[in-house]
Amino acid sequence: MIDDEWVCTGERVALVLPDASLAPAVREALQGSYAEHRAFLFWVKSEWSLDEVVKSLVCARENTLSENGELRFYVIDKDDRSVVGCIGAVITNLSIPYFEIGYWANTAKTGRGYMTESVKLLVSFLKRNYAPLRIEITMAKRNERSFHVARRAGFVQEALLKHHRVLPDGRVDDTVLMVYPG
Repeated sequence: MIDDEWVCTGERVALVLPDASLAPAVREALQGSYAEHRAFLFWVKSEWSLDEVVKSLVCARENTLSENGELRFYVIDKDDRSVVGCIGAVITNLSIPYFEIGYWANTAKTGRGYMTESVKLLVSFLKRNYAPLRIEITMAKRNERSFHVARRAGFVQEALLKHHRVLPDGRVDDTVLMVYPG
């Protein structure tokens, strides 16, 4: 059970529960990262209303606290309290337990290792609270930045699924399946 707003803290980042108070900063991060994200994420758009972001945060908080579908956290830079990105674990099957991690980074904060630290923190949180038998990350083969984040966080490639996904621009791509070996 999650009973603290700051769920995990690392050296430079903290994973925090979704909260409506984050809406302006999350909106800014989403809109500022649209150009980078649109190549791989279907749900992104160039403009978000504050109301849309608030509703998403409230829903994500409820789902996380009730362990309904996904455990979602926002990544906060401990120094300046800015939004680094978002990370979550889809609850694929709690009876195994088995999770799939997904994340997006604020373009203004990329290239500094924040998401790698965040993935490591989430893996530690999952291990401590759920003792998972399987944690995986999947990504488009073309998404090399995501692949490197997963690898630096200790994940290893388990499979390459050929011609497995269609990207938002309509191109067919392979899916890389990474697993946490520990």
